[in-house]
Amino acid sequence: MRYRVSLLFVFLASLLLLPLAPARAGEVTEQLKLDVSRMFDTVQGGRRDRRVSDEGRALLAQMFDWDEMGQRALGRYWRERTEDEREQFLRLFRGLVEAQIVGLGRVNATDIQYVAESVQADTAAVDTRVPSGPGREMQLEYRLQRRDGRWLVYDVLVNHLSLLNHYRAQFQQIIKVASYSGLIEKLSGPR
Repeated sequence: MRYRVSLLFVFLASLLLLPLAPARAGEVTEQLKLDVSRMFDTVQGGRRDRRVSDEGRALLAQMFDWDEMGQRALGRYWRERTEDEREQFLRLFRGLVEAQIVGLGRVNATDIQYVAESVQADTAAVDTRVPSGPGREMQLEYRLQRRDGRWLVYDVLVNHLSLLNHYRAQFQQIIKVASYSGLIEKLSGPR
């Protein structure tokens, strides 16, 4: 009996001493890594004029679920909009987000650490870390959903704060104070 316990102890201890293999990234993380890498390669060229090229715009259309993002960002006001108003809002909203992405051009895609992935049916979250200065890092959690066999980003949490919640709060405040037309005017103005 004592021999079996000792043998079991040695076996368990040897497992602890084995080098751990890196965790294999899942399907969502692998797609996101490729998309983010391609996005930053494309964005690097557009930094000077703060505009996204046609190639970059096509890439972002494959990466982001603009319809879902726009609906969530506009919140309850989405239902009140006509089809033309929705299209106009989505175009302006996409331009706003694209300009912010171009601003991230200084980030090197190879510096991003992909930490964890969780998938539940057709939604997923991928947790990443991005260096933001000496000894500092920023946590980005991408929220994705599967559409037509592809994972699309519909929100990004920056240090646990949702960008969509941030936009929705701002947009609702502008609409409350200045009306929906005021929001469109602000989104149409220079960035």
